[in-house]
Amino acid sequence: MLYNTGPKPIIVQNLQLRFPDEPDSLLPLPWRNSWPQLRPVSEDSAAMPAVFAVDGRKAEQRFIEFGAPFPGFIPQPRDYTVTLEVMLGHRKRWQPFLTFTLHAGNMISPSQYITYSNSPRDLTEADREKANAALEALAAKLAEQQSMRGKNTNAPE
Repeated sequence: MLYNTGPKPIIVQNLQLRFPDEPDSLLPLPWRNSWPQLRPVSEDSAAMPAVFAVDGRKAEQRFIEFGAPFPGFIPQPRDYTVTLEVMLGHRKRWQPFLTFTLHAGNMISPSQYITYSNSPRDLTEADREKANAALEALAAKLAEQQSMRGKNTNAPE
C-alpha cells in the first residue's frame, strides 16, 4: 500500500527489494510483475512493471512480485531484514520506503507463486521442516545452474 501524504500526485517509476544486511554482492531484487489480487486464480494474468501515479492524499494498493535470480545469494530458511525502495518521478535516486522482517522460513514452496503469512508464529514444526527441505532443494538447483553457467563460459568455441 503506497500512501501519498501530499496534495500533489507522485509518480512511481520503479520498485526494488533490497537485503541491506546481506553481502554487498547481493543485487536488489527487481520488480518483475504486478498481480490484480493477493491470491491469484487461473484467469489472472501478471502485469509487467509500469509507471503509475498515486494521487494526492490517496492510497494505491499493488501486489508486486520481485524477481530472482539471486546472484551470489541463496535464500536460507531464516529471517531477513528487507527494504522496499521506490524510484519516484521527481527524485534522481532510490528512496527507502519500508523496512520489514521477511520470514523466509515460511516459504514451503519457494519455486511456486504462492502467498505466505509473514508471521513467525504461523508455522508448525512440520511446516518448518518442509520449508527447510524446499529451500535446500532450491539452493542445490541454483548452485547447479551457476555451475553449469560457469562450465559453459569456459568451454572452447
